[in-house]
Amino acid sequence: MIETMGNCSSGSGSLRELSSKEKTDIRESWAEFNQGNVVDNAAHLYYKLFKEHPEAKEMFKFSKDTDISDEEMLKNKQFRGHVDGVVAVIGSAVNEIDDLTEVGKDLQHLGGKHYHYGITMKQYSHVGQCLLYAIQKKLGPNFTSDRKKAWVALYAVVETAMKSGMEEASKKKSQEQTAA
Repeated sequence: MIETMGNCSSGSGSLRELSSKEKTDIRESWAEFNQGNVVDNAAHLYYKLFKEHPEAKEMFKFSKDTDISDEEMLKNKQFRGHVDGVVAVIGSAVNEIDDLTEVGKDLQHLGGKHYHYGITMKQYSHVGQCLLYAIQKKLGPNFTSDRKKAWVALYAVVETAMKSGMEEASKKKSQEQTAA
């Protein structure tokens, strides 16, 4: 059985620097995750998300049909494109793990876009849990507790940056409504 964590976010609002070992664990496990068809590997994130949070399907054009199977979804060009985009974002964070400043700005921008799609803050922890599931599913016993802890720490950075972008987008929308 694949175990996921209860909460992927740091919860405290403050982030800590990743250790050298954590960075190595993330890089190595990401390289393993990318062996084979990475879109097929990462698709498990969404299979799990849609199974545990079926309401999330409504946010994606490719999954409006609530009865669509995982196999059918995997054949869908929009689904594969979205999964590929998520892999690219995670890959950027892994590649820039020594200095996440630029990636953080990109993630804030992406968070602002997701605000306009109707994504909620709580959904980020769901995605984090499902990301861990997908990695653990691919790596099996190679997804050690140390590697899992490292990914939790990295995802906390990703989640915090994207939530910051959502908050900025929300403030901007409120200001525009007030000015109108």
